[in-house]
Amino acid sequence: MRHALLSLLCLVVFLAPSCGSGGGSGLPPGTKLDQYTTNTPGSRLVPFGREVIGGRVLQLGQTFTVGLTGRLVAVDFIAGGADSDLIVRIMPAPGGVIDEDPSHALEVIRILAVDVQPPGYGMFVRLSGGGLAVTAGDELAITFEHPDGVGRCMESAVRYDRGAAFERDNQNLTMWSPPASNADLVFGTYVAP
Repeated sequence: MRHALLSLLCLVVFLAPSCGSGGGSGLPPGTKLDQYTTNTPGSRLVPFGREVIGGRVLQLGQTFTVGLTGRLVAVDFIAGGADSDLIVRIMPAPGGVIDEDPSHALEVIRILAVDVQPPGYGMFVRLSGGGLAVTAGDELAITFEHPDGVGRCMESAVRYDRGAAFERDNQNLTMWSPPASNADLVFGTYVAP
């Protein structure tokens, strides 16, 4: 896998109360919703960010297994509610475990505080440079961090069987572990041919 393909470019192109809609514009022809979980009754918002656990910064992540070969061009998720920037990373997750080193991020997306939405609204972002080359079976993760505030991320009431949710805090950065709820995060990935 490639390492350290970093970008700070982000386009928030669609806001909605649920994931999986694809935003409806700006994607390459033939783009398909690849992997996802849904926002269904029983889903709930969970906190992450600074001050969630005694001044430490709680990060959340969701692993997934790519189903389509092509270019990962966009992701959507339900996260927001902070008055600070939201940092989203696409990380390698070999063996279904998120890579511990943030410098290995395949993509870094910084969503400015002014664009971070209230809790419960979906955010749809396109990846920079035409997306990341992916092959069916690749194991990746989407991670979320609010380094200077507290946000909320939606946990799905529906289990995703091709990955898992993880959390870690800044005093234990070398250990991603399953959350106590054992619930997956609501997310969607979009792959172009």
